[in-house]
Amino acid sequence: MSRHALERFRKHFGEPSSEFQAGDFSIILLDTVSLSADQTPLIAQAPRQFLTSLRSSEPSGPRILLTHIPLYRQDGTSCGPLRESKTPIHAGHGYQYQNVLTQSLSHEIVDILRPMAVFSGDDHDYCYVEHNFGGMKIPEHTVKSFSWAMVCSPRDDVDKDRE
Repeated sequence: MSRHALERFRKHFGEPSSEFQAGDFSIILLDTVSLSADQTPLIAQAPRQFLTSLRSSEPSGPRILLTHIPLYRQDGTSCGPLRESKTPIHAGHGYQYQNVLTQSLSHEIVDILRPMAVFSGDDHDYCYVEHNFGGMKIPEHTVKSFSWAMVCSPRDDVDKDRE
């Protein structure tokens, strides 16, 4: 994670870690990309402080966590029948990418937030996992998303015929 990319994101979209109310629910947006930047403590500082502040606050209702990077799961964990790819999310990381959060960071987030559900999006394909964190079952939906950098889907041929 680069400081420049983080500042550009803030300029265009606002603070990447925040909380807001939607009816009876507290929606927690957590910048797990920055929070995972343990090699760059200045980048991880703001989401770390935000997460710590939620430890001491009493939730006003059930919490739903929105995170870019999915929570930890063992490599090879099934994503369920609605996934288009035949392969599950690979638990890997490298330069400028991380497919799932570390096990310890996932446990810390769940211990503090106690979310009733998690929505993530990094994988660009649907994935459903039911986590079991110390007896607490938490559903996570990795939401299929799109990017202009992605390969065209088979449906594009159908759409071209309509033009």
